[in-house]
Formats: sequence, structure tokens, C-alpha cells
Amino acid sequence: MNKKVLLVEAWPIILCNGKRKAQVARHLSNMDYCATKICIIYVVELHVVAQHRLESLPFLQSK
Repeated sequence: MNKKVLLVEAWPIILCNGKRKAQVARHLSNMDYCATKICIIYVVELHVVAQHRLESLPFLQSK
């Protein structure tokens, strides 16, 4: 039986803090609150979907 296993992960990428406005990827960034740093930040989310392949090297596939 051949089952496909997909892994999904998301990471926030901090562009700048709340004292500044995002200059890069302004249309993609969101203003968010960072509880650990106690500040407002502009972030972009990086989403990754990976497929587990037995006995083979991984490769990057973009759409």
C-alpha cells in the first residue's frame, strides 16, 4: 500500500517593527503583535508543503 504523507509548516518572517512601516512586500505583510518581544511587528508568513519520499533525496517543487 502506497500512502502519500504531506507535511505542512508555516514560519513568520519579520520585516520590521511597529515603529516603521513595511517597505518591502507591503501588499503581502500583516501587522501583528509579538508577545515575547512585547512589540508590534510587520510579518510575512512562509508556508511550506513537503512530501515524504522513501529512499530518495528531497527536491523543491514550486508552483
